[in-house]
Amino acid sequence: LRKAVASAVQGVTGAPVTKSHVKIQNSVAFIQVSSIAKNKIRLHRREILDLIYESIPKAVDTIRDIR
Repeated sequence: LRKAVASAVQGVTGAPVTKSHVKIQNSVAFIQVSSIAKNKIRLHRREILDLIYESIPKAVDTIRDIR
């Protein structure tokens, strides 16, 4: 699941994100990246979540938000 989140974020924002940068806690995926990349994540949150849900349909119940 963390790998799918990392690849979706990297694909949309272009920021280098690896599996080790992603932490999932209380249905929220926390990503450790620069503030510029975090702004891109906020702007494209829906698109990133849609990519994750397409690749792993069970993620709908697991991940609600990305920060």
